[in-house]
Amino acid sequence: MEHLAPAAAYWFMLPACVIIASVAVFAGISGATMLLPLFFLLFPAFGVPALSLRQAVGASLFLQVSAFGLAVYRYARRGLVRWDVVRGVGMVSVPAAILGAVVAPRVPVPAFRLLFAAGLIATAPLLLRPRPIGPQPTGGRLSLPQMGLAGGIGGLFTGIVSAGVGEATIPVLSRRGLPMPVVSATATVLVAATVGAAIVATAVRLASVGTLGALAWPVIAWGTPGAVLGEELAVRSQGRIPERPVRVFFGGPFLVIAGAFVALGLR
Repeated sequence: MEHLAPAAAYWFMLPACVIIASVAVFAGISGATMLLPLFFLLFPAFGVPALSLRQAVGASLFLQVSAFGLAVYRYARRGLVRWDVVRGVGMVSVPAAILGAVVAPRVPVPAFRLLFAAGLIATAPLLLRPRPIGPQPTGGRLSLPQMGLAGGIGGLFTGIVSAGVGEATIPVLSRRGLPMPVVSATATVLVAATVGAAIVATAVRLASVGTLGALAWPVIAWGTPGAVLGEELAVRSQGRIPERPVRVFFGGPFLVIAGAFVALGLR
């Protein structure tokens, strides 16, 4: 069993998850984009050991469910979700996430880190690029190849590295000229559905080999209330912050985080 510090040592997960969940839900990206660097790179700075790959992915999936579950309800009530996109992409991303969760233990740690970095590097330029202004001829609809690629690649990455479907969907929706609150809300629902499928598959896999109790439960316990509070802040802030600074804020750090994971993967 991987080593964990005493439960009280993970107190910092509560404020950290407030920030991470608010950013993730506001933008519609997977919380793992920020949780994994915290688990792997920053935990030692707080005096606790870095999590193992299994612990990090498991904790990330659980914490994302905590944040995104309530956000789905709130965004749906505000009428911001494009359900046609959710159905189209979700039909591919959910089974792809289950497949990714099944094969995840066979992915070597360096390959895991390089895969995660590759996803961030591919996403950042699309977020930073100016998007079309005004209604587009497609009305924001995605083609079948776009839904298949976003759902297949994003879902598979979500199952393996606990992030991907939101990052794959946001640039595509943004380029269709949809308002950013609609893009974020739609991506949030997709993340919730896809992560939910991944966590069920992961829990079944761990329970079947008797290692479900080896997850980083103290990390999850401290982080869950922070994730719920962060979700509340994100939904209340949606539509009140200018879009361009938000996109730059997310795109730039993605490249920095990706560089760190490339360095780790090549070590």
